[in-house]
Amino acid sequence: MVIAVAGGLVASGLVILTVGVTVTFVHSDLEFLGVTAGQLEAINPRLIPLIAHDRVGFAGAVVTGGVLIGVAAWWGEGPAVRQAIGIAGLVAFGSSLAIHLTVGYTDLLHLAPNLVGPVALGAGMLHWVWACGQSTPAPLRNPSRVADEQAH
Repeated sequence: MVIAVAGGLVASGLVILTVGVTVTFVHSDLEFLGVTAGQLEAINPRLIPLIAHDRVGFAGAVVTGGVLIGVAAWWGEGPAVRQAIGIAGLVAFGSSLAIHLTVGYTDLLHLAPNLVGPVALGAGMLHWVWACGQSTPAPLRNPSRVADEQAH
């Protein structure tokens, strides 16, 4: 389940990246702002490219987070890996939900990944703890461990 969340983050980041480099806004963005892209362009022609720049940067961070969580979950060992992934998830999903609620951007479709993600991550973390106990043995998933075992 944690690997699935990591994949979901990578996929979400790629969608955000695609929006950022093409149309910049999704419908709910402009609805929330109460303006059209043309009105924003009229205010300042640099405004939309700046927003696109921020959106693409954010997309890169989401993809990177997904890759890091996936690699740590697949090859990481020990309770510290679970703790790091859990803390990262709390910070990432918590801050995202907090800012959306603070500014009043509460479109349910827009927030869906931020609502499903932490539930899936929490379920995955609970399963991980249940399945692995206090340690996370991963010798069959860790290529260096497999090579060491085959050498002996």
